[in-house]
Amino acid sequence: MTAYQKGERRHPTMRGIARGVSEQDTADVAVYSRGPRPHRRASPELPGRRGLGRVKTTALPG
Repeated sequence: MTAYQKGERRHPTMRGIARGVSEQDTADVAVYSRGPRPHRRASPELPGRRGLGRVKTTALPG
């Protein structure tokens, strides 16, 4: 969004939209578009793979 505001990216519709967007709105959109962050939980050790630090990723509810 800031690239459109600065004129670094050129698209007539997006530049028009970006003109009316505040810095806080841009930050809010960035957080929203990142989506939910996965929850990382250590998985049980697998035979023959000691100390590799295997991690299992699960999504948080909501």
